Amino acid sequence: MPNKNKGQNKKELWTEAAKKYHLTQNQVMMAKKLGLNPNNFAKYAGNSSKKKTWKKPLSEFIEKMYMSKYPESPEAQQIINKQKNQRK
Repeated sequence: MPNKNKGQNKKELWTEAAKKYHLTQNQVMMAKKLGLNPNNFAKYAGNSSKKKTWKKPLSEFIEKMYMSKYPESPEAQQIINKQKNQRK
């Protein structure tokens, strides 16, 4: 018998991960498109451990991966424009 709550559990996982790691809806969409698992975000996040200071924050990690995989997408172009504006 299929689990009817499976879809709801996935939504809850993504919602909890977005709150815990301070991700925007756009970053959550990127992570889903990349096939990342919200259960594994602790491995990717640099802000969860003081010992691993070389790791970037999860939001930057997701954006960088998305830009490298989908460089021509509108979301990647928005990220590039945002970075250019911050440098000014």
